[in-house]
Amino acid sequence: LYNDPRWKDLDEMIEEKDDIQEVNLSQTIKAKDGTEFETEKVFIEALKYLKKEATRFIKQELKRKDIKKDDIQWILTIPAIWSNKAKTNMRNWAI
Repeated sequence: LYNDPRWKDLDEMIEEKDDIQEVNLSQTIKAKDGTEFETEKVFIEALKYLKKEATRFIKQELKRKDIKKDDIQWILTIPAIWSNKAKTNMRNWAI
């Protein structure tokens, strides 16, 4: 899914909120063109893409072609302002 051009700018898919008390993730995220995507799929595909690109960068740009999956420790920070349910979802989606 991350090759889909509608995923190119994820920041355009997420509404900005000025007066946030606690962030809850809805079931769907609406793109600028009105297309709705399941929130779970958006986050999972975004995380897959970031992992793929980081791994590619390490192998190609840092010339570490011998790097293995278990050689990298991934750290994901989750905003404190997110609800407990949203934090749990992100942790599960990252696994």
